[in-house]
Amino acid sequence: MSSSGRRGTVGGGQPVEQPCLGQQGESVGHPPVLGHLTVPVPHAQAIYRALAAPGVYRELVEESGWTPGDFEHWVADTLQRDLMTPDDAGPGLS
Repeated sequence: MSSSGRRGTVGGGQPVEQPCLGQQGESVGHPPVLGHLTVPVPHAQAIYRALAAPGVYRELVEESGWTPGDFEHWVADTLQRDLMTPDDAGPGLS
């Protein structure tokens, strides 16, 4: 696995690598995520959409002075902390 990927699980709990891409499709260099989702995939997708919504980005980056990188790291850290278990904790829901 590359250092610019993220790994989680989908479907039957199989680990998958998810690339970390910035707004222009470039790798943003986040460390890999090892673990399993603790919620069903549709729930995790809805949380991601809420965190990464254009209004949230605008509020934090354009109006509050965060850098785009700060925003990307905050979204990634929040998703990992709230939706993933550590890799050695066993499979979660998928």
